[in-house]
Amino acid sequence: MLTFACDSNCVEAPALAPSDLSCDSDGDCAAVWSGSICYDGCDCTSVPANVAAQARMQSALSSVLNGPNGCPCPSAGTPRCFAHECVLCAPGDQSQSAACQSDAGADGG
Repeated sequence: MLTFACDSNCVEAPALAPSDLSCDSDGDCAAVWSGSICYDGCDCTSVPANVAAQARMQSALSSVLNGPNGCPCPSAGTPRCFAHECVLCAPGDQSQSAACQSDAGADGG
């Protein structure tokens, strides 16, 4: 369910459920949006989720994600699967946790 923010051109990204983080491999994970997403803003992905949640969120937010600005976003990080849960590793930081080490997500942790 979408909730409109104070600006009619903005919506709140749907909340993620624990099942939206489940994964078996790195390919099951993606970066998605959180918070207020606005049609005329530069809305970048910022949290991890599985690709099923990403598809639902893209559909739910399609009215604002297809805005005119399309500005480039900095990398939110690399989505990885660790212990069957999607995590987001900071760009270039392969040492912040076991999940972000170079081969940690290769087989789903």
